[in-house]
Amino acid sequence: VFDMSGNTRKLFFPLSKYLQTYTKSGDSLVFISLEEPAAKKAVKDIDPFYVRNVQEAVRHGVPFHAFSFLYCLTEAEAKRDAALFFESVVAGGYMPLFWVLDLEAGWGIADSKAPHIAQVFEDELYKLAGKDIRVAAYVAQQKYYDWALDYNHYAYMWIPGYGDKYKPKMPCDMWQYTSTGSIAGISGNVDMNVLMGTKPLSFFTGNSADDALVMDKPVASTSQTMVEVTGGTVNLRNNPGVDGSKVIATVKKGTKLPYIASGEVNGRTWYKVSRNGSEVWITSEYSRLVG
Repeated sequence: VFDMSGNTRKLFFPLSKYLQTYTKSGDSLVFISLEEPAAKKAVKDIDPFYVRNVQEAVRHGVPFHAFSFLYCLTEAEAKRDAALFFESVVAGGYMPLFWVLDLEAGWGIADSKAPHIAQVFEDELYKLAGKDIRVAAYVAQQKYYDWALDYNHYAYMWIPGYGDKYKPKMPCDMWQYTSTGSIAGISGNVDMNVLMGTKPLSFFTGNSADDALVMDKPVASTSQTMVEVTGGTVNLRNNPGVDGSKVIATVKKGTKLPYIASGEVNGRTWYKVSRNGSEVWITSEYSRLVG
């Protein structure tokens, strides 16, 4: 789920073989992953979940980005894996808005070689898919520094860091702040993300109407689930967590607020709820979900 300035309006989430069953109209964007190491797969073994998820996203009018983990260790492997990424996307029948390179700490490559091999992969991708594609990066925080990556090199930079303590200090456009969030209608954990930087929502979705939805107009909860306050007087905050968030209101025991989403920060679950047309966060320690 992405939000800007604490105001979640539209749903973004990753789809892969691990999260296979949720694509619906009304969501802004999905990230569709090729999960398996390219080095261990042949083109004929393209993940069928990728193809299906792309076709479902298109059928429901949901724009998507495609992303792939990098496991290549040599120039030859980088060119081969870029070709597999391209062929996999082609097999889905539709081109993504962005092609995202997942540069993980577990890549297994020497720090001195990683930037060059990633560039070889990227160059081959441009050669195959055309110069007009937009390539973004999902990068582990420490590797951002170890590999001396240039923020301006990529169409956008997406950085994970779970909990307020690990909020990115480097320039980036999206912060993945937990991997254990939840969304009504999705079974299992969901990555929760926050838009950072200056890029508007429309940059990521290709739909200028999304900017008005994010900044101006609250979107009513589509779920009947409510959050009931169980504590005496409980704070409502503009962001999940205590560090770096602000108390913007308080609510009394017994108050019920429409549930939107939830996420975990520093081991504590927070609920995002709707109150007087705004979206705010409340700790689960003093509230509960009710039907």
